Amino acid sequence: MNSTAAAAAADNSAVVAATPSWRADVVVVPPGGKPGEWLDMRSAFRKLRAVKTDWLPDGLTPEMVQAHPVLEHFVCWSCTLTDGCGISKATSGGKHNKAEYYKVGSGKHTKYQAHKLAKCLEKRVLYSSLDFTKWNCSHLCHRHKCWNPAHMTIESHGDNMARNSGQGCGGWLLTDGTLMRLCQHSPPCRHLRILDHPSFIELDTGVTNSSKLAAAEGR
Repeated sequence: MNSTAAAAAADNSAVVAATPSWRADVVVVPPGGKPGEWLDMRSAFRKLRAVKTDWLPDGLTPEMVQAHPVLEHFVCWSCTLTDGCGISKATSGGKHNKAEYYKVGSGKHTKYQAHKLAKCLEKRVLYSSLDFTKWNCSHLCHRHKCWNPAHMTIESHGDNMARNSGQGCGGWLLTDGTLMRLCQHSPPCRHLRILDHPSFIELDTGVTNSSKLAAAEGR
């Protein structure tokens, strides 16, 4: 075994050892590993970081985030695409529920979905080892182009669809300087709504706080 293969095998062993039991059926490390895959993943991620831009929820400003660091939890990551950056947009889903996301290439034939790549790197799991036909890489922020790994979770398709349909999710509400969790999911979604944003102006005219919350939750 050459040094590259040995390093890959050691890295794979570390991945297996660090994998929580609930994901034991998700991670399937190929025999002998894939020499160079981890380096390939990191190379692709560097391309993403080179064009990374913060993508704030509607109504949230950089000044608000600076003044209240807790709001950084709701800042998504997007890309400013340039010629030759190696990143492109793609879509998935059906005719009426298309989701747009970023793809990044590293190597001649490899194309990673940006959000899945970021989550794999955060968890130190090889991209090829996750069965994405069985598990979803869900967006807690409900924004499909986001690739902030803190906004992703690996869960079943059913759990992902429950988030998307709004079942038990009012997200987080920022009103009068107070941040309130309305989401009932675990882990909680990171979808922030600001009551003073123009889309909520109609809720601010002579209604009670309980009515505002009910309206924000879709009730």
